[in-house]
Amino acid sequence: MEKKKVFEVQAMESFAPYLTAPNILQQITQQLTEDDTNCPKELAQEMLQKKLKNKKYLLVIDGEVSGTEWKHFLTSIPVGPRGSRVVHITQGKPEEPPSSYHHVTIQLKKLTEDASMSLFRQRLPKELQDKNLKKYQKSIFKITQGLPLAVVLLSGLVQTKVFPSDWVKVFHYLKSKPSANLESMLSVCFDDLPHELKCCFLYFAALPTNTTIEARSLVFMWVAEGFLSSKGGKTMEKIGNIYLSELINRNLVNRVKMDDDSSFGNRST
Repeated sequence: MEKKKVFEVQAMESFAPYLTAPNILQQITQQLTEDDTNCPKELAQEMLQKKLKNKKYLLVIDGEVSGTEWKHFLTSIPVGPRGSRVVHITQGKPEEPPSSYHHVTIQLKKLTEDASMSLFRQRLPKELQDKNLKKYQKSIFKITQGLPLAVVLLSGLVQTKVFPSDWVKVFHYLKSKPSANLESMLSVCFDDLPHELKCCFLYFAALPTNTTIEARSLVFMWVAEGFLSSKGGKTMEKIGNIYLSELINRNLVNRVKMDDDSSFGNRST
């Protein structure tokens, strides 16, 4: 059954950490507004209440929210008909809703060793997927601890290595780290980047969290910042596209299909 037939109103928004309730209300209202009119923050609550009143809705909130702001947000929206849902995706312990709300906490499980290996293989180029990777399974699981993002990052890291012996060196180094966690994995992936790619990758930190940006616009931003220079007869835009492809191949940037046309956007993981 399609969710559009179940819920009359639905919205999903990702936020920078610890936004205030008015900011969250404003962004959701803006998404549900059919035209491009900017939604004033002071009118967001009233506008959202009108859109949700007596309608079965699904709101998905992705981002860290303080307990006070979370309760403020929930009390700012109307209680919908039976079956309406507010889903909060968070990395830490979820905040308790007001006592009038029935809530269920769903804790996502880590991947098993076999599932980790399957994901690792899927994120490799086709020419590497047929290799005998079973011998690396124990090392991959020990390093990633079944965390999907860690598996994806490790896959992107090792595929830049030409020789199998280099894979072994990477695994040995990561297993020797005092704490084999996501932070250390990200650190190693960043350190492994060529110098000219590091500034380009760090530029994602200047963009809003969990946003999508058109690839061409991103390359133009890199050009404006002075990160790129023409070389080997290639234009700066061409060099930028090469750098972006390298970041995508390393699984440091997600490639996503844009809604408006056949172009692609990119966002940092």
